Amino acid sequence: MNVRSRGFTLVELVVAITIMGLVITVGVVSLNKFGSTQKIEEAREGLITSLRMARNYAMTGQSMSGVADLKYVTFSVDSEGNVSVFPNDAGAAQYFSKDISPEGVMIGVGTSLRFASYEGKLVDSSGSPVNSGVGFTVFAGDVSRMEDPGGGGLMVRVSASGLINE
Repeated sequence: MNVRSRGFTLVELVVAITIMGLVITVGVVSLNKFGSTQKIEEAREGLITSLRMARNYAMTGQSMSGVADLKYVTFSVDSEGNVSVFPNDAGAAQYFSKDISPEGVMIGVGTSLRFASYEGKLVDSSGSPVNSGVGFTVFAGDVSRMEDPGGGGLMVRVSASGLINE
């Protein structure tokens, strides 16, 4: 009498569980990378929006009470993603100040930008036009990898004419 039992062998179960574990691992890694990418994109969009607002304040010549002569609008961002936009130099009342980067995202910046009043071009603190633009790197993760071109960061450039290149 040949009795055949129904069910799976131990080898079949181990193979099936191993395959399921690999699929779940790949899915979790992909989901984490997607989350980081979304955070970087959110910070980049916040940076671009804030830069455009600062340039628009300058181009329209919008001033605040207590500011007699609007020479330029200053845009400043620190590595934690805190943006400040104010007329002329720091110390005056701010147009706005906000945190544009989610936790774990850094923004690399060298200096503050100044947009000339009514022109929107980049100028220095004396109001003289600058010859080169500025680039910002938006990066998630270890800040030491920010300089690595393949490190997963996104660039936002502001040309000397004040145009924001996405």
